[in-house]
Amino acid sequence: MGTGLMALGASCRVRPVQLYDWLPLQDDYLRSRSRYRLLRTGNQTVGKTTVGVADLALHAMGIHPHRPDGKDGPDEYWLVCASWSQSISIQQKLWDVLPKDQLHPETQFDIRKGFIGQHPAVRVRHARGGYSIIRVKTVNQGGLTLASATVGGIVVDEPPKSARVYTELMSRVERRGWLSILMTPVNAPVDYLREIIDAPNSPWVDIHRPLTPKELIPVGGRSPLRDGMGRPMGQEWIDERALKIPAHERDIILHGGWDIRAVDRFFSHWAQQVGEPPAETDLWVSIGIDHGSQPGKQASILVGCVDHGPNELPHVYVLEETGDPTGKNVPADDARGILSMLRARGWQWTDLDDACGDRALMRGRAGGKSNAMIAAHINRQLGRRGMLKPMLRTAKRGTDRGAGSALRRARYVHWLTAKGQLTVSDRCPRTLEALDNWDGTPRSVHKDQLDALFYALDRWTFERRRPAAVSLVVGR
Repeated sequence: MGTGLMALGASCRVRPVQLYDWLPLQDDYLRSRSRYRLLRTGNQTVGKTTVGVADLALHAMGIHPHRPDGKDGPDEYWLVCASWSQSISIQQKLWDVLPKDQLHPETQFDIRKGFIGQHPAVRVRHARGGYSIIRVKTVNQGGLTLASATVGGIVVDEPPKSARVYTELMSRVERRGWLSILMTPVNAPVDYLREIIDAPNSPWVDIHRPLTPKELIPVGGRSPLRDGMGRPMGQEWIDERALKIPAHERDIILHGGWDIRAVDRFFSHWAQQVGEPPAETDLWVSIGIDHGSQPGKQASILVGCVDHGPNELPHVYVLEETGDPTGKNVPADDARGILSMLRARGWQWTDLDDACGDRALMRGRAGGKSNAMIAAHINRQLGRRGMLKPMLRTAKRGTDRGAGSALRRARYVHWLTAKGQLTVSDRCPRTLEALDNWDGTPRSVHKDQLDALFYALDRWTFERRRPAAVSLVVGR
């Protein structure tokens, strides 16, 4: 390698923030002189977080090419994230854009933990001397932690979770600073923010355009970006990405729009793929249970999955279903129906790789049901004592299973239908009807049946599974 290329490589590592080629929407954001900026884009398209942390770094160093803020001397800045786990990847992006030769000697960064310290922060040299400080905070810390200082600028990655947090952040910059919000309007309450942005004489500038091929060509360039597979990110790439997104939220996730659109069918790619697993097929088997005490509300589904490896979707077979059409079932009846699904296939409870149910329904009241109740009755009917193995887990516990998890579960099944990787036995008419007719709303009569399917696929949706201790083979 020549000395010129070696010097360029060293420069990229030391001063990366000055070497980015920005996309049109990113460039608009950097050039805006407004104190209050909203960058509203689709998810994982225009690079809103990257330009947000680069903008923050340029302010902190006093070398922003388009904005005078921060050039008088060192100041304090905040990078506010939705949660600590989410902040780790965002801290990595901040670390990537910072010039390493301008950081305070005590600054330490760990790829797994982020910036090291009880109150994570990074200090970077200012053009006028001294060091600015960038503190990493989360909205989960609440208003009391955020209400602590007057700061020079704040970048918020994704919308503040409430109007109260928004107000606290605004008060930190009201006297002299600026506030930017970077977001895709999904999985968070944004109505209050939309009212503020759209209000007459609002001080906010809303930087937003729908995703088109033109938006994926860097400023001053002629060719679009390429994705991780080397493909040009043009109209064909955009169209392919759109097919992977449920129709009712396509405008939000692809284009950064405000509204979820009403649709007739959530699973727009579902085409009644009915059948059974081929003979001699290895299956990973699980049961999903949705609790209810009204007619049609209790639902259980047995699925078998063919694992195609860590980088591919499995092929999912919905094999059996059972429920409570009258609303008169007690937990013992539900347990009996679940075991009958297994017997219909010649299997036992211990053949299962997973079992997952909804959280307790109306515990302590008439009609209340829970996983523990049903598990106890399954044990009794099997004539066993001790803990049921595999245990009947609760679907609403674990990493990423909080706010937004319902849509994530539905999207996973959408991806299966888009790839033709979902097949339903004709022994499951309620599941077939639900896939045909669910409109994406939580109050639909089909939602309970689909929730049972979502819970049966819980391990696939949220985490990699351990190799199955028992592998069922169809036809043996």
